[in-house]
Amino acid sequence: MRQLDRLDMALQAVAYQEEHDTNLSEFLDSAAKTIDHPALVPILQELATRPT
Repeated sequence: MRQLDRLDMALQAVAYQEEHDTNLSEFLDSAAKTIDHPALVPILQELATRPT
């Protein structure tokens, strides 16, 4: 459950980042430290590669 919470945090950060043209990469970095589930890692990687 904790990993899903971190993924949700990362998703929200990306949405906010795109809407407000700001850099919130620290949230993605924080999520990457926690997320190691094989189904969640590719989603987080995709988020990290989105253009800002």
